[in-house]
Amino acid sequence: MIKVNKLDLTGQLIYIGLDVHKKSWSVSIFTRYGEYKSFSQPPQVEALVHYLRHHFPGLCIMRFMSGYCGFWIHDRLERREWTVPW
Repeated sequence: MIKVNKLDLTGQLIYIGLDVHKKSWSVSIFTRYGEYKSFSQPPQVEALVHYLRHHFPGLCIMRFMSGYCGFWIHDRLERREWTVPW
């Protein structure tokens, strides 16, 4: 039998870095323990929201980092109260 320990990040701060392009987004997620995961996804806010809801069900406090092309993504997620101000 294999025992799997899940990292519970409920109420903790996580950072999400976005590299935004027309055909895909590169996403990097970091916790206070280091890099959690990096992946590419379709360029859709709903795809990112789906991933975050599935992998972080306790909803952590999130901060998003992106260049000027990603400000609109941050604004959409902020409306969902998933981010905290700098």
